[in-house]
Amino acid sequence: MSRDTLVIGPACALRNAIIRAPFIRLLGGVRGSVQCFADRGIRVDSAAVLEFPSALCTVRGPQDARVAPIVIASGAQVQGTVLALDGSIRGKSEPLVVLERGAVLDGELFAQGAADIRGLVHGRAIVGSLCVRTDGSLFGDHLLDGEIGPARTTLVSAGTLGTDREPCLLTWSVIP
Repeated sequence: MSRDTLVIGPACALRNAIIRAPFIRLLGGVRGSVQCFADRGIRVDSAAVLEFPSALCTVRGPQDARVAPIVIASGAQVQGTVLALDGSIRGKSEPLVVLERGAVLDGELFAQGAADIRGLVHGRAIVGSLCVRTDGSLFGDHLLDGEIGPARTTLVSAGTLGTDREPCLLTWSVIP
């Protein structure tokens, strides 16, 4: 048990939930829509399904030495936005976003640093650089087994990273 990690299991009902914690882990079997904000990282385990309009967001400040990665495991699906902001001058070669082989992102990916994309991105990807991390090495400017292709639906792209769409209200919930 860690004091800085929030673990969300499949018993949690996630419907347009907003979560803020230092580190967030979504276990396999989790299903729903959630917007996660963390400064130490986010991990989405295999068999988790994050439905539209989900968002995974990390921010690393200028003095932070530790990378705050967003890891989407093999077999996980995310519909929405993955956003990794990096204001630090340290560790720029380490991947901010890791999309493992077999993981699927339907939507938008923005990383101010490197991204290790081995899964499928259906939508838009804007990254500082591509990289591949193996057990012993880090290879810059590489894409290995990853695929970046057109969006499969208009639902998962709200124009967050571009100006080609009209502003719109995506979802609204009343909290009693």
